[in-house]
Amino acid sequence: GRRMYVCGGLAEDGGQREYLMDLFKLDLSTMCWSRIQVPDRADGEEGYIPEGRAGHCMVSVEQGRAEMWMMCGWFVHDTQSVFLNDVHTFDPLAKTWKKIETVGEAP
Repeated sequence: GRRMYVCGGLAEDGGQREYLMDLFKLDLSTMCWSRIQVPDRADGEEGYIPEGRAGHCMVSVEQGRAEMWMMCGWFVHDTQSVFLNDVHTFDPLAKTWKKIETVGEAP
């Protein structure tokens, strides 16, 4: 069926900010949301989850099977803005993230 995915973002409560990598799926035929659980493990291992962020870009790419590609974003650490220029993929069937190494000057 048709689905839409949403991930990451910023939660703020009482002046405290939390940068998220929560992942949700909306089934477009039933309009029912569900949270996708991915166990947190080290970079590159199955279950790896990218750093929480806001302001990132995410697109779906189909090459035989769908993958979500995410790049960039930002977060604030100790009052300093940190801008990311990394690339990650998410496989919705395997429910796994993977960090992608790129070459050349990043946008």
